[in-house]
Amino acid sequence: MHSLLEDLWLLSLPGQENSAGDGNVYLGASAGSPEPGSQKLYIDNCYLKDGSGLCTVPLIYGEFDTRVVTINGTLFMTSDERLKTNIKPLKSSLYKVMC
Repeated sequence: MHSLLEDLWLLSLPGQENSAGDGNVYLGASAGSPEPGSQKLYIDNCYLKDGSGLCTVPLIYGEFDTRVVTINGTLFMTSDERLKTNIKPLKSSLYKVMC
C-alpha cells in the first residue's frame, strides 16, 4: 500500500503521478514525473524534456535499495589539503598504474 508519509516532496508537483511507490525523495519542479517505482531519488527542475513534458534526464537520479546514484552533468569535488596528514609524493606512479 502506498504511503505518502514515506515520500519527501519539495517544490511544485514532484512525483505527482506516483500513486503506487513509496520511500521516494523528489526535489524540484516535476522531479520524478512519471516514476511509478519505490525507493527512488530525483533531483531536478526538469529543464531537459523529451517533448512529451516528462522529466526524462534528471540532474541526479538514485535508487536507495540498490545504492545506485547517477549524475547527469559535471560533478566538481574539492579537497582541502589542510585536513590531510602524512602527504608524500608518489614515486613511479604512472608505472604502478600501468602494471
